[in-house]
Amino acid sequence: MLDLKGPSMVINTSCSSSLVALHLACQGIRNRECDMAIAGGVKISLLPLKMGNGIGVESSDGRTRAFDDGSDGTGVGEGVFTVLLKPLAQAIKDRDNIYAVIKGSALNQDGRSVGITAPSPSAQEDVIIQAWKNSGVDPETITYIEAHGTGTKLGDPIEFEGIQRAFSRYTNRKSFCAIGSVKTNIGHLDNLAGLAGVLKMVLSLKHKELPPSLHYQKPNRKINFEDSPVYVNDRLQKWKPDGFLLRCGVSSFGLSGTNCHVILEEAPEININRVTQDHEPNILTLSAKSKSSLQELIKQYAEFLKSNNPIEFDDICYTANTGRGHYPYRLAIHAMDMDDLKDKLQKVNESGDCQLAVNGVYYGEIKNNRAEEIAAADLEAQQTISYYEKHGLRNDVFLNKICSLYSKGAHIHWNEIYKGEKLKRLSLPTYPFDQTRCWVDLDKAVPNEPWREAKDDDMLYTIGW
Repeated sequence: MLDLKGPSMVINTSCSSSLVALHLACQGIRNRECDMAIAGGVKISLLPLKMGNGIGVESSDGRTRAFDDGSDGTGVGEGVFTVLLKPLAQAIKDRDNIYAVIKGSALNQDGRSVGITAPSPSAQEDVIIQAWKNSGVDPETITYIEAHGTGTKLGDPIEFEGIQRAFSRYTNRKSFCAIGSVKTNIGHLDNLAGLAGVLKMVLSLKHKELPPSLHYQKPNRKINFEDSPVYVNDRLQKWKPDGFLLRCGVSSFGLSGTNCHVILEEAPEININRVTQDHEPNILTLSAKSKSSLQELIKQYAEFLKSNNPIEFDDICYTANTGRGHYPYRLAIHAMDMDDLKDKLQKVNESGDCQLAVNGVYYGEIKNNRAEEIAAADLEAQQTISYYEKHGLRNDVFLNKICSLYSKGAHIHWNEIYKGEKLKRLSLPTYPFDQTRCWVDLDKAVPNEPWREAKDDDMLYTIGW
């Protein structure tokens, strides 16, 4: 769909698959096999059934109690997560919205072990140390580790031993590094478990807060936390730097024996060096593939702007125009400043009608049978941008013209309009998909009658596993 040409592959190391994918994607960028990469994973339970035959690591009540004395196994969960990776220098140059920095990572294997559910503490120790070396960081600056944390009787003490042994090579400090596991929140996501931990820590770095590891009542009696560098973070707390940037590690260990550890660091503060001046008028465009989705997007933006006053007006317009797709149902707003944008958005939102007659608001629905009109609008838009760029103008006449052409289906070259301006991308509301049920309705799909012997002319549908 994206017409990408770099290498594409599926990684299967069981539970550590998605973190291994992240590691390999970073290696691909470093080796110049690609200049950016997408790494992700998915874990979906297609049938609403709890299978009876496990492998002896499932908890009795579906909850994961990582590092707790009452832990008796891991819960299960579902999820989908994807990250876009870029070299830091390029992301800064492209004025991207950077959530966190991957300092380095490492990968290894248990080798021979007691059994499939019995990992190797020495291998876990080695992979953490190698990740520190590859990252070029001082281990004492690592103040949080997102553990694999399955909550199993055997796995948690072994993981703790590996972490403790790794730190003991560099420091004698006690209780300076918090640990936790996102599995206590959402369960074990199997092959997606590693990236689930990355998501948790990326958001923690962004908000500078450490969320609690849940269901932690009493320390596992096989773990000596008092005499170790780590402690379980069982409450929400501010994550404060101590003379260095915030850093953390994320571990993921697979039943395959393949171990991965990644070091993350908070995103750098990027100074745009703006020249203080009065804001010029600008355009905000919103679009969707259905009218209902567009109306929801308008609502989200109206609410977003109410609660985010410090955000720059030009940055919002720049991000929405250059960083979002442009679909058939389109709204373009010509606004003088932030207050004017808020006012116009709120009027359209409260009316529930995208076609509300408001000065400076343009709406259009692009139909497939209007190819000639769209092509004409494209040409006119290119000519308009070229003319005003040549004369160094971006006045109200120009902006109204662009809004009108956009609503008629024109493809606007937004980067040409913003050429030379010092702007940055922001975190803005994302696409609001229509809430359409896609599951099979079993009450309608299966006849409401007892199973009977199938006849030759019967069409009998069953779900098998």
